[in-house]
Amino acid sequence: MIDVLTKEKGMPRAMYAYGGSGSGKTFIYKKLFEENHDEIKRHIPNYEFLYINLKQEGIPSYYTVLSKINNYLRKYLPVYIENEGVIKEIPIRGMGAVEHLKILKQIIKAKKICMVLVIDEIDRLIEHEKNDDFMYAFSTMYEKFKGEIFVGLSPIFISNKVMLLETIEEKTVERIPYQIHFKPYMFDELYHILLEVAKYSLEDWAYNEDTIRQVATEINDGNKSARDAKRLLYNMIKSRDINEALRKTEMDLIDEEIKALSLHQKIALYGVIDAHKEIQRKLNSPNRRHYRNKELTLTYAFDFYIKRCNQLNEKPKVYKSFTRMLQPLDKTGILRLDVKSYGRAKGIATQIALGEDLQIIEPAITSEMKHLTFI
Repeated sequence: MIDVLTKEKGMPRAMYAYGGSGSGKTFIYKKLFEENHDEIKRHIPNYEFLYINLKQEGIPSYYTVLSKINNYLRKYLPVYIENEGVIKEIPIRGMGAVEHLKILKQIIKAKKICMVLVIDEIDRLIEHEKNDDFMYAFSTMYEKFKGEIFVGLSPIFISNKVMLLETIEEKTVERIPYQIHFKPYMFDELYHILLEVAKYSLEDWAYNEDTIRQVATEINDGNKSARDAKRLLYNMIKSRDINEALRKTEMDLIDEEIKALSLHQKIALYGVIDAHKEIQRKLNSPNRRHYRNKELTLTYAFDFYIKRCNQLNEKPKVYKSFTRMLQPLDKTGILRLDVKSYGRAKGIATQIALGEDLQIIEPAITSEMKHLTFI
């Protein structure tokens, strides 16, 4: 793609990069475009590069991503849109995805913009929206600018889900000609990566080859990445105990996931923890046989979410939205949601279980929300 832009071969088509978390996808693409920014800009003065990580967008949606792109391009306003006149500002509210897409296309066309857009963790958007409308709209956008030279938008979709392409429509896949698979690191690769990291960032006395080998072995036996390996090495140097280092690394990963949640997702998670602790109290009570609610369900947790919202003077979301807020936490492993049938007469309920120990999740969410009044 860099070669296409710098050698004046026109706008590149859509690209899809996939592989496990920490396999180098984000690092490669950000580094490539950051290091070559001035060179591309020299060839194409109206070149723009935008990187969006959907992990940092709370609950991602087609609308929020379009809004983010247009807010980035608002420096090119005003722009004329047929049948709507001159758009001088993008309103914060009151516009839908269709309107945002229309403005985006007109800005690019009118201002002759060449834009490379990287959407990281696209699988989060696909899973939330239950469709691939975003990928289709952006992978076909080049068709709107045929005949133009270096005018348009070239998307790069990055996914942690190796099998994501098998879940989207064929018409979308056909419009993404470039697909790159980032394969997991093997033991020897992890070992040498860690050796290089240690060589340039640690004192000689802080590590030895056995330490590096032990960390590489632990990571290679699981489903973690090179990024996790670096974090584990750091924690191993601090604790000098592999089990403590693994526990601290897991806490770091959970903390990272929780930081990326929206405000109401954090409140919802805290409500779930409140409900979980109340259920455990009931199960350990001498009077446990008198309690009716002894299973943690969405309905039960929703009441605790509302209580937390009231303490924060935040307007609670409706039950349906509460359910949707928790679904991404099931994908990340923080929670486990399981639909259980109680028979024809009693219906069904969604049970909740903590995906990690309470001792790991509770400190992470407490630390993240410590600025709020009820902590």
